[in-house]
Amino acid sequence: LYPLWDIGFDVGHATRSVKECMTIAGQDIEVLTSLLDARFICGMSSLYSNMMEKLREKVIIRRSDKFVKQLVERNKQRHLHFGDSAYLLEPNLKEGRGGLRDYHTILWIARIKTNIKQPRDLEYYGCFSHEEFRKLSDSLSFIWYVRNRLHHLVRRKYDQLHFGRQEE
Repeated sequence: LYPLWDIGFDVGHATRSVKECMTIAGQDIEVLTSLLDARFICGMSSLYSNMMEKLREKVIIRRSDKFVKQLVERNKQRHLHFGDSAYLLEPNLKEGRGGLRDYHTILWIARIKTNIKQPRDLEYYGCFSHEEFRKLSDSLSFIWYVRNRLHHLVRRKYDQLHFGRQEE
């Protein structure tokens, strides 16, 4: 992690047993969503697979409706706080309505309800039609382009598309 931090990446981390992960994920929606986003990079793939199986079996299946309600409520609160990006002159590209966090919430709910493995599965499992998934993908590409460009322009993490930066 140190080299990533040294070059300015904001990378979170934790060291826990599988059992600790299950306990905390059942109590903390932030931990649950980070585990829903987990992906194997290196190390013991059997440990990762075991953790993901246990997460589904011991945490998600038992409380899926509760977690979905929490995610929906968090979304409502976030939208009240950050507003509707479609009507704001200076939207927050990550937290505002229609931003990246809405996309993440779609993925988390789909992972809870259908156990999708990758975003493309949203179409495969029938959550989106082919045309809806294409529009979602195009919209995400645009948001990611604008957000990455904004980060590059200000030389740091920056999600608010202030009016003075919009032409750039």
